[in-house]
Amino acid sequence: MKSYSVKEISELLGTNPETVRRWIRNGKLVADQASRKGGNSVTEAELQQFLKRTPKYATIAAGGLAAAAPFVGLPIAIGGMIGGVLGLLDGSIKAKDIQLEAQDVIKALTDNIGQCTENIKRKQEAIAQLEKEIEAEEAQISALKNTIAQVESHLNE
Repeated sequence: MKSYSVKEISELLGTNPETVRRWIRNGKLVADQASRKGGNSVTEAELQQFLKRTPKYATIAAGGLAAAAPFVGLPIAIGGMIGGVLGLLDGSIKAKDIQLEAQDVIKALTDNIGQCTENIKRKQEAIAQLEKEIEAEEAQISALKNTIAQVESHLNE
């Protein structure tokens, strides 16, 4: 059975190796350590389970699947590095020899769409709040300019 080093997992998921080590320490990712010098080793099965429980990283591991959305229902493969070449396989999705079920990837992508939608809504609310604050500041500037004009008028009398 294939196993992955912390470095390989971090490269596959586009994250820092220390993040992978933290997942291992926290029990989110199960790893074996033959020796301190050899480092942690994660089996393919354990990595697959982690990806199923962690939609964000399943999406990253799957790479450019969003571009294949019109082909939902077709088997899809991603070979090599993230953003690798799309092609057809045997009903599963592969990212660097890690098999993911198509439904898990669809769920992860759907969850990601939901997160993006929520982020957009929060940002639009923040923009609306900033626009109100700008209007208030502009009104204050206008009032201060009027006050300056009145003071200058009284000085010139």
